[in-house]
Amino acid sequence: MKALLSTLRWDLVLNVRQGIAYAALFVLLVWSICLVLVPEPFRTSLLITLLFVEISIFGLYLMPGLFYLEQAERILSGLVVTPMPAWIWLVSKSVVLSLQTAVIGTVIVLIAHGPQVSWGWFCAGMFLSGLPLILLGFAVAARFRGLAEYILPSLPILLVLQLPLLEYWQVWLGWHWWLWPTMPGLALLEVSFAERDPAHGLWALPLGVGYLAPVFLLALRQFRLHTAGRAESA
Repeated sequence: MKALLSTLRWDLVLNVRQGIAYAALFVLLVWSICLVLVPEPFRTSLLITLLFVEISIFGLYLMPGLFYLEQAERILSGLVVTPMPAWIWLVSKSVVLSLQTAVIGTVIVLIAHGPQVSWGWFCAGMFLSGLPLILLGFAVAARFRGLAEYILPSLPILLVLQLPLLEYWQVWLGWHWWLWPTMPGLALLEVSFAERDPAHGLWALPLGVGYLAPVFLLALRQFRLHTAGRAESA
């Protein structure tokens, strides 16, 4: 636990040094201004949609960006010769990025919508929307050598993960959307804004947590394969 807390603190410092926090502030400012200009009857629906899309982009591209950056700076190569378990690096990065996503989302909501939100459901929705995508982004990115090589294969994944929005906008309804790992997070965001019955949150929450386990194991497997390959080449 001490190693995890130490890694979390270091990742927070790196987050600022690498300019990620400043990029997040820019995104926050742009979306907040845009949403304030939207007429009130459409603002909540658009806010939920933009949060969901932004989380997807953030998760699928920022985590791989950090991975390739630390790979280029030989930070990951250094992990090979340290006793730190692989899961600590993965958990630390995922938690820090998820917290950043939640903070950005919270400020955008306060500016564009106000505090009339069920914050418990909102935080659960932000984390369960972001964490699977952060982990999946890493699991896919570990198969490629750089961000330029990763971007094209990631676009179909990004598109497929946005499909539950068809259910939210009532374009295509059906139980099959709950097979998507991003659907529970979207449903919890809807519950937080009172656009879905709170009863949905009671089973969307454990379902979303259940989706996290296989995605985390997949990402951890890819990380171990990556570090094992580094150790063999060294």
